[in-house]
Amino acid sequence: MKKVLIIEDEKSIREFASDVLTAAGYYVIETPDAESGLERLLKKSKSKSAGNDFDIVLSDIMMPKADGFEVLKRLKRSRMKMPVFIYMTAISERKEFRKAMEEGADDFLTKPFTADELLKAVETQLRKKDKLMSEFPHAEEETAVDSRITSKIKETPGVHFGYDERIFISNVNRSGFINIKNIVIIKSLKDYTKLVISDRETYFLRKPLKKWLSSLPGEHFLLVNRSEIINTNYIDNIKKLPNNTHEITFRNYKHKSIISRRTGSKLSKTLKNL
Repeated sequence: MKKVLIIEDEKSIREFASDVLTAAGYYVIETPDAESGLERLLKKSKSKSAGNDFDIVLSDIMMPKADGFEVLKRLKRSRMKMPVFIYMTAISERKEFRKAMEEGADDFLTKPFTADELLKAVETQLRKKDKLMSEFPHAEEETAVDSRITSKIKETPGVHFGYDERIFISNVNRSGFINIKNIVIIKSLKDYTKLVISDRETYFLRKPLKKWLSSLPGEHFLLVNRSEIINTNYIDNIKKLPNNTHEITFRNYKHKSIISRRTGSKLSKTLKNL
């Protein structure tokens, strides 16, 4: 049974969400503010069991004292296994929605929402997480314990790597220098990223995709969709799809990337300069 924590100061909303999810077969715990929600989330059981782990967190944004952004920030700093995190908010300003997603939320619901909207949001995000875990079976295990993914990358903040430079990466299973030019794909796992190297080695690092984007040489690396940066030098073929997007295949690597339409023109320009 999936375990849900609801953090909402408005009683009617909290009870409505709880009733809907309970009827759908979820185990639900309610808290009326950020402090009590964080206490539930971060509490360590004496037996060190997984009894305090939640699969889903539904949190209001605007609450007395600490807000929903603080809840997510504290949760991410705790290094615990990250649940699906969905904001519930009556705020209509687009900047707040943008901030919610930039902070690492999986989705948001605009209040008032219907039972169908709530269930669809929860079920959609759980399916996405299941798909991620099936593609990267060790991702949750690795992201749950910071010592398992150590982005000990020897770099200076704001540094911009050259294509022929090397960086030092230390993981629990391997450590050493890798060449920037040997990185084929960098795939986002929220606050973490998976690096695929040309020799098919992989690394999981605590470094968000946007930080990689700002430090890699733009003439060789391109953000092709919301979750992937590719090294254009490893492109084997580009196939145009009916919906005006493109499918990329890579040399010696069985993976396909879909290029968003907005990236198409940028990619064409990049490839002409290769």
